[in-house]
Amino acid sequence: MSDIAEIQPHQLEELYIALVSYLGNEFDITTKVTKFTMYESIRSKFITGECTIVDNSAMFSTVPIIGQEQIYINAKFKGTNIEHGFRVTEILDAKEINTNLGAYVLTFVAEKQFKNVTSVFSRSFKGRNTDIISKIHNTFLEQDVDVQSTGGSSHQVVFPFVTPYEAIDMVLTSTFGNDNSPLFLYDTVINPGAKLKSLGDMFNTDEEPIELKNISHINTDATGQSLRDLPDRVSNVEEQVIKAGYPLLSNLTEGSLAADICTFDLTTKTYTESVFDYEKSAPHLNSTLKDYIDPAFSINNIRPSQMAKSAHVYRLTDSKAYSSVDVGNLHQVSSDSLVSMMSYANRMNNQAILAVVDTVPNLECGKLVNLTFKKMTPNLSSEEDIDQVNSGTYLCSAIKHEIRAGKYTMYIEAIRNGINKEAIV
Repeated sequence: MSDIAEIQPHQLEELYIALVSYLGNEFDITTKVTKFTMYESIRSKFITGECTIVDNSAMFSTVPIIGQEQIYINAKFKGTNIEHGFRVTEILDAKEINTNLGAYVLTFVAEKQFKNVTSVFSRSFKGRNTDIISKIHNTFLEQDVDVQSTGGSSHQVVFPFVTPYEAIDMVLTSTFGNDNSPLFLYDTVINPGAKLKSLGDMFNTDEEPIELKNISHINTDATGQSLRDLPDRVSNVEEQVIKAGYPLLSNLTEGSLAADICTFDLTTKTYTESVFDYEKSAPHLNSTLKDYIDPAFSINNIRPSQMAKSAHVYRLTDSKAYSSVDVGNLHQVSSDSLVSMMSYANRMNNQAILAVVDTVPNLECGKLVNLTFKKMTPNLSSEEDIDQVNSGTYLCSAIKHEIRAGKYTMYIEAIRNGINKEAIV
């Protein structure tokens, strides 16, 4: 029974939440916070969140809370420490619950977003696309970037009176990693710090996927004492749902599978034509997956990858703008490579999973997870009826960290493009 006592789902060992006023006065609001939420995503460059406060000591009007505060959290779960500081951005839904008791919601963002919006600059940067992003982030936001992928192109870029993140977005949306997959700049809650990584490198990693179990507990012990190995077999997924999957029609209309590309050069007044075929230019990024579009599938005897007439991509370039001898500018990026990157970006959500899970110490967005789905049929044997098509490797693309009533829960978004190679379809 000692093993059972050690299992503490959603355990939260320590928690301290502080509110610091614009005058620098610190208030312990741990017992006043009924819900504290932090959001991380590969699509977000910084962490955001909100907390709900129940107020019976007139803090709202005596601190006062006027949107110029800071919030600090120090938490510990399963031996993992979390320490973050944020700035309040807005007060929402302030109301009286009953006599002498009120509640309100404070939204907050990471400090670097405030540095971002107050750091408009005009300057030229030169080098590999990942180096440019790193230099901008380090120079204006005063934080190094953990560059985990090699950039796919080099440029000289003039940024005219933009914020650091606007400049970084110009590079992220116009360039790609050396595998033609999109680059993402993001931050995480458990291991904080700016990370720059391509979608391809997220899927092709030496790290083993984190196992997220959603299994039935079948007593197979000869003596009936199945609880002896329960810690190794316990589920850490409470609920999971496939929110969307296999959007063939939208993939066709968006040109994610095939397209005619027409590139116009404004300087030379010329144009070139090419054809995009995702099977050749933007194949699968993970060796454990195979294309969900079966080789036998066709429409009017034409493979989807050959349906270039389903989308027409127009692109304007300027071969002379801000050009230098050794590097080009953002207007000189290869149209074929850019369309390949856009294909990866559109197809990365071909299957999207939402799951409610117990706290996992090493789980963060940008990491791979293994999810298990069961067949939609009664289980009449001691063997698990595993759905091989939808089970397997996914990329954790976003996490909502929620602390509520002394419990820590993770709500994760997991995405992928493809089905398991072992699947029989």
